[in-house]
Amino acid sequence: MNWISSKNIYNRWVIITLLTGGLITCAVAYNIQSSNEKRITQSVNDTSNKVMQEVLTRIELYQYGLRGARGAVLTTGENGITRDIFSLYSATRDVDVEFPGARGFGFIRRVTQADAEAFTALASKDDWPDFAIKTFFPNVNEHFVIQYIEPVERNRQAVGLDIASEKNRREAATSSLYTGEVRLTGPITLVQSSGKAQQSVLILMPIYRGGKVPNTLDERIKAGFGWSYAPLLMEEVLDRLDIAVDKVHYELFDVTDLDNKVRFYDSGELKDSHDETIQSRLIYGRNWESHLSVSSAFITDLHLPDPFDFLIIGSFISFLGAILVAMIRVNTDRHREVIAHQSRITAVVESSADGIISKSLEGVIVSWNKGAENIFGYTQDEAIGKSSFELLVPTDLQNEDKTILSSVIDNKQSIIIETRWKTKLGSDVPVALTVSPIFDSNHWVVGVSNSVRDISERKKAEAKIRDLNSSLERQVKERTLELQEINLLLNDVLTASSEIAIIATDMNGKINLFNSGAQRMLGYSAEEVVGQMTPLGFHVKAEIEQERDVIFETTGTYVLDLMEVLIFKAFQNNCDSKEWTYIDKYGQTKRVSLVITPMKNSNDDTIGFLGMATDITKQKVSRHSLV
Repeated sequence: MNWISSKNIYNRWVIITLLTGGLITCAVAYNIQSSNEKRITQSVNDTSNKVMQEVLTRIELYQYGLRGARGAVLTTGENGITRDIFSLYSATRDVDVEFPGARGFGFIRRVTQADAEAFTALASKDDWPDFAIKTFFPNVNEHFVIQYIEPVERNRQAVGLDIASEKNRREAATSSLYTGEVRLTGPITLVQSSGKAQQSVLILMPIYRGGKVPNTLDERIKAGFGWSYAPLLMEEVLDRLDIAVDKVHYELFDVTDLDNKVRFYDSGELKDSHDETIQSRLIYGRNWESHLSVSSAFITDLHLPDPFDFLIIGSFISFLGAILVAMIRVNTDRHREVIAHQSRITAVVESSADGIISKSLEGVIVSWNKGAENIFGYTQDEAIGKSSFELLVPTDLQNEDKTILSSVIDNKQSIIIETRWKTKLGSDVPVALTVSPIFDSNHWVVGVSNSVRDISERKKAEAKIRDLNSSLERQVKERTLELQEINLLLNDVLTASSEIAIIATDMNGKINLFNSGAQRMLGYSAEEVVGQMTPLGFHVKAEIEQERDVIFETTGTYVLDLMEVLIFKAFQNNCDSKEWTYIDKYGQTKRVSLVITPMKNSNDDTIGFLGMATDITKQKVSRHSLV
């Protein structure tokens, strides 16, 4: 066997190509599967956070009703409040509209055993002849009696009820009195027989003589004479949560007592639920636990890529690659010639110097660099102060150039074109031209920047490539041309980028790339920043500390270093998009949309981070003005 023969070499390369393609395809499919699982987990967590926040927002609403009821009691005085006065106050509120799920708002009074008989007599004279203190269980201690509640028609059973005679209600009321804060009871069944068993709660706000919360516990116990309160039907409070019940299943449990876990809300049955996530929150003295799971329809809506599709596509590409390798090996000599031409063209493009020219709004040249001098032959003294239309633009293209200048000024956006400009010798030179607006601190266009690249060699090279042997494999030629165009486009984008701030750092946070867009947005020059600063210099410290708290609450991880806070989610999820406030060199703030991604080497090791920021200040102002 002659393994090194030409035929066997061809076969060996074909097999290697097939194996390599297969391994890459499997790796890509595996990575996509892993990425899909991460996206599902993240989406489920985000949905759970969103729903929990909505629950918290709804519960917080009832504080306003409690404050109103407390205000009515304090205004008339501890002993001046009557059923008629409380009823008049309640008539000013539309409970069902303002506070969905609340059965009403009422007043609970502290009554000692010694005062119970006298209190009952006074309460009976207050337009409630058969008033009596009712208990769940015998209570030989102080009573917490529901004296008033409106609308009373649907809450008659609650009038006179001693909530201190039942442990759950008594503990919530006592905790509220001792702390001066709003408190919730655990899940209960209302005596009004409204709602399902153990799916209602009481929310209580303490009332102290003088109106303010005393500083010490002893003072709070002495000054507190009652509570404003509301019975809440959780099924109605949480009605129409922002969830798709056919795709998401949501449950809430009270887990304050670990030995008595009570479910008090269920969004309804969901078939094929999975990917459950659990959250815990402390809400007005109660530990609530949410369980959120999703259906297959929820995952379908994420439009995740199918790893099996990539296996098929990758296998097909590997097969085509093997065929291409065989064709390339057959045409080795011609292929080498093409590679040689391609290398020479790439060398010409990479070694060319760009001309950077800035002009006034009237087209008068105000700056002229060495690259422009090399391209057009004019020195800096010969060019500055001259009209670019007369000095550089051929007569037949002047109207076009003026139109481009006006478009950039009016639209405040960059334009990239290929055109002809004339040199000092009078000859025309083809150039790739990027025209970008120059802004002042108020974002007014005060001039125009031209980035000029001599593409003469590229044009000649393209002509040479078109003249190559027509029998040369067409796919090789197309790939070569695509590579040239991509290289040119990437170089042009990097040079012309002025609307997006692009900042790259090493693993220690030191900035090693600071593009023109970042210089324009933040006011620093690249020399002031590269190797000297970290992105912390542009951020509001309070926002970073707030993000650190969010990370701790959602992941349990406390990030000590502020720079690690910025890159934490990007490092965990391969990407992070968030709105931040930037502070420029002059102390001005800008609201930006910042996308941070890890930069990795060929071994998939993270070597730094890349941030791309877009100024969205105007968008925020516009949205605010529309609200």
